[in-house]
Amino acid sequence: MTAGPQACQLGKIEGKLLTIKPVSAADEGKGVISTLSTIPLGSEPSDSNVNRTMNYRSSSSLANIAGFTYNAMLAAQLIATIGTQSPLNPSVLWGPWINLIPSRIGVNTALDDAVACFAAGNVAYNNSSQPNIAIARERYSRALRSLRNYLNGQEGRLASTETLAAVLLLIYFETLLEFRTNHWASHSRGLTSLLVTRGPPADADGISPSMFYSFLPYEFTEAVLTGTNSAFDFPEWLSSPLPEHVLDDPAHQKVCHAVIQQIVQIPRLICLVRRLQDDQSNIEVKNKTLSLAETLYNSNVDSLVDEMLQIHAESVETKTLDLSCCFPQSLKYGNIHVFETLTRYWYCRILIVGLCRTLQKLIPASKSISARLVEEDARAAGYIAMSTQYAESLSKPLPMGPLVIVLPLQFSFGAWWRLYREQHGVSKGLIEKAAYMKGWTLRKGNAMLGLWNGKELENRSLEVKTVAFEGGPLMGWMKRDIAPDGEGRI
Repeated sequence: MTAGPQACQLGKIEGKLLTIKPVSAADEGKGVISTLSTIPLGSEPSDSNVNRTMNYRSSSSLANIAGFTYNAMLAAQLIATIGTQSPLNPSVLWGPWINLIPSRIGVNTALDDAVACFAAGNVAYNNSSQPNIAIARERYSRALRSLRNYLNGQEGRLASTETLAAVLLLIYFETLLEFRTNHWASHSRGLTSLLVTRGPPADADGISPSMFYSFLPYEFTEAVLTGTNSAFDFPEWLSSPLPEHVLDDPAHQKVCHAVIQQIVQIPRLICLVRRLQDDQSNIEVKNKTLSLAETLYNSNVDSLVDEMLQIHAESVETKTLDLSCCFPQSLKYGNIHVFETLTRYWYCRILIVGLCRTLQKLIPASKSISARLVEEDARAAGYIAMSTQYAESLSKPLPMGPLVIVLPLQFSFGAWWRLYREQHGVSKGLIEKAAYMKGWTLRKGNAMLGLWNGKELENRSLEVKTVAFEGGPLMGWMKRDIAPDGEGRI
């Protein structure tokens, strides 16, 4: 890209000038790689303020370069990164709230620097050249300092929506470039604390409900891997407003509500089942466990899921032989939000079924209940497998579909293993299918993790995790270790 009336100069690095493509050049996020590019320095403006443009806070002369104000320039950069708002744009898997952030730029420094950091992270992910990595790291350090300074200055006051968005954007940056280090887990814990302090989202700002829904899987995995209840497991959070992207579809609303109920309460059920296994004579724990298990199991909304699939998905031929041998048909979704909601729903059902099957061993139930649990385990795991081909198609400009499907694949591994190892009441054909799909799920999940530089998982470690998710012992190694890098976090 060359400098000219359609390019806005941002700053210098290694003898070159950074430029930004205007918003009109962005198309569904495909402009992400060229959002920031470099050109030789030869005719840069003589204004000395250009030497300080990496600070993004220099004099007003910078704001007028190429007709952009600073805020408009940063908004254009973000829009070029995520693309236009569309139910078919994979960038919406970051959360629909992100499309509303351009209108909030300029409200506080922490958000502005987090936006610049996130945009630079997208560039560096797609083109990991040394200059791009250097820019991303510099902006990351600046965003961390801005957030820390802003929070210190807000002591005693509730975090604003913009501040919460800044933290979530940093989590996304760390997912992009530091997935293996688990740095995102540190900010996930910090954001949980800020959200709990602030209280349930209000639906008035249009952003908070969507941010809460987008963040739930992060807090959920943290809770189940540390053996704690969800920080949001309170009535006021369970009745939080739904994100706006589901409000036009009654079936989607009800399924989304069920997902929130399940994802927030499953960690508590895991803890209760674990306690009951340790002390089966504890009547109080037994009653609480059975009551919650019954509530969650009966939150099944499969009829609405079927309705959503009829409206928003179609059956297509499975393209790969390694899956078509078990599932000759896959699902193609017409709405990315539906794909995300349903895969969340199915992995929640897998976890609930696994816990109910553990309770069956402690408190015998009828054969009909046992048969239903086996059937639901296989159905939910099967739907996740049938959604994987679609997930893999959502890879431009970033492999967002593979990122979303990683967690469902890991939980469906547990369902297939459970069907194979607990063969009572399971048909021979299903046992053979489960044995194969267990291995397929592990391989596919590791392939998805590889796209994000994640650590490859081993068969045995997933088996041990599955037992823990079923209410078994929680191993110390399951808690995420965060690699130190010298940067402070919230």
